[in-house]
Amino acid sequence: MRALILGLLALLLPASALSQEARLPIAAVTIAPAGDDLHVTITLEQAVQQLHFDPADVLRDDAMHIETPGLAYADNAITGNAPFDRVEFRLVEDLTERDAKYPPFYRIGKGRLLYAQTVYPDLAAWDVTLELAGMPEGWTRWPEAPLPQGYLFLGPESMVVEQGGVRFVFDGNGDAAFEAEIREMVSQSIGLLVDTFGSPPASPPFVATSIIASDRSFSTGDVTSEAMIGLRFMGTAPDPTSRRALASTRSLILHEGVHFWNGGVAMFAQGTPQWLHEGGAEYIATLAVWRLGWSDRAQVQGTFASWLDRCRTALGWNDEVALNDLSFIPSNMRYSCGPLLHLLAELYQGEAESGPGVVQMWRETVGNAVGSGTGEYTLDDWVAASGDASLLDRPALAAILATSGAERWDTVDAEMRRMGVVIEPQTNAPLRARTALMFLIRSQCTALAEGEGYGFYSGAESYRLDTPAGCGLLAGGPVIGTLGGRPLTALTAEDYAHLQALCEAGEPVPLGVVDGDPIEVPCPGDLPEPATQPVITGLPDIPAFQDPAT
Repeated sequence: MRALILGLLALLLPASALSQEARLPIAAVTIAPAGDDLHVTITLEQAVQQLHFDPADVLRDDAMHIETPGLAYADNAITGNAPFDRVEFRLVEDLTERDAKYPPFYRIGKGRLLYAQTVYPDLAAWDVTLELAGMPEGWTRWPEAPLPQGYLFLGPESMVVEQGGVRFVFDGNGDAAFEAEIREMVSQSIGLLVDTFGSPPASPPFVATSIIASDRSFSTGDVTSEAMIGLRFMGTAPDPTSRRALASTRSLILHEGVHFWNGGVAMFAQGTPQWLHEGGAEYIATLAVWRLGWSDRAQVQGTFASWLDRCRTALGWNDEVALNDLSFIPSNMRYSCGPLLHLLAELYQGEAESGPGVVQMWRETVGNAVGSGTGEYTLDDWVAASGDASLLDRPALAAILATSGAERWDTVDAEMRRMGVVIEPQTNAPLRARTALMFLIRSQCTALAEGEGYGFYSGAESYRLDTPAGCGLLAGGPVIGTLGGRPLTALTAEDYAHLQALCEAGEPVPLGVVDGDPIEVPCPGDLPEPATQPVITGLPDIPAFQDPAT
């Protein structure tokens, strides 16, 4: 009876009354350039005591400066002493790089790059609108979507250049050769990926490239909705003439480009493990670099071996837990274990000879997600595209995903060898440096506060230690250039034997400090043999691993 009465009321009430009751209150967001910052005003249709922001993966804490008296920001919300319906704040540049977090806002030349969801109230509670105000003459915005869900570029239209259907902006900190190389790499990469996935990106790609001063040299990037890519080169720009520098840049561009499809044309469903889409992007990018002639077989084999070594190390640091048991997969696992799992899947698919390769599996997964009408895919969908419902139960894959303990790596190693991968343990200068440094650092870091750790950052000519106050003689993060009088970044087998002889004789090991006095560190015992890493010197004869010219 109650249902019947409600149904009759629905017929009698005007449609406008029903829709008004159901609709969300409006939160009008206005953004205006303000010097080097952005000024943001949020006007609410309903007054609130606390305004929660959209739970996007972004850090707002250091970037958001509240200007409205009586309001304060903390824990993803603005709280007032009394109900409020308007708040103003200034968004300042924040270049902090945090795992799985987007930078909220940073300058790019005369323009601005904003992760738009930084300023959105919770989209589940508010009907958010966005307006731009005070834009200088000649400025433009991209994307043109009324409510961008990813990066939003604001800046002079003269900054935007187009090549191969891709729009680019640069911050001006690199020279013309660097910018030309980025444009050419991106254009070629997108062209190959269109062929790979069989469809164009959902939106015209836009690439914002920055070179940011830093005491560390690395490159990073992210792709967001509307095919927006942010590339950030920390330290200095890659040398366009350096084969090694270009290799990592090309891989980064292709990795982010794959996300146009496995995170744009289609999207992973909630609950899908993080290793899938990131590992897929890294694996496809590695093969794409090879297909484009930007690397060779030996380099690809080196990348495969690096995944194996880094995944083993990362899981070792996490008590050799099964990957499936982790609720959050940190970046050191997403970008090593993720592509390694794809490599193992490729080997099993190649052994079966009847199923598609991993790249084709991704093409089908994305296409099926679009065809389903949901635009989403799951791990089960990806497995289904292989034609082998038990793919993840294969010994090497199950060893990483569902098994804990260091013994699992014996299974992974044996399976890879059985399927035709030639693996040889080798050491090198970085591994010698890592073994010796960690041996000495560990002996000194005996008074750490709870939660503190230690380690080092490697550079081209020196290593900067990450050593807090509880690390004795090595506290304070000194920059080390030599070890035992030998160059730290180029330790040979003879150099390492010299260090072992010092320890065996009970003598201290001198660490040469850049712009400082040497530190004599007592050797706590015999220096062990240097760590080794698996080196892949051969791959099975399956379609995925054919040379591009073949």
